[in-house]
Amino acid sequence: MKITVKGSGGFAGLVRRHEVDTQACAAGPALEAAVRDSGFFAAPAAEESVGADFMRWTIDIADQGRQHSISFPEDGGPAQQRWQPLLDRILSA
Repeated sequence: MKITVKGSGGFAGLVRRHEVDTQACAAGPALEAAVRDSGFFAAPAAEESVGADFMRWTIDIADQGRQHSISFPEDGGPAQQRWQPLLDRILSA
């Protein structure tokens, strides 16, 4: 499983990128399980937000011929609450 996370925005216009190949890291099996448990591949692609100053995260995952991407704002809303645990796990891998 190949995972790419991109974060951009906020007051400073920060850009952050993080990539994980679950086959090449010790946390790979647990991370793959977290992706499956989250329902990632069935989730809508984007959540809208109000406010230009929020950081916006995009998680792209490719696994066994399927690929999906989700985006959400870091605004404390339902989308962030749903995806923040997975994002934190990816960023720590």
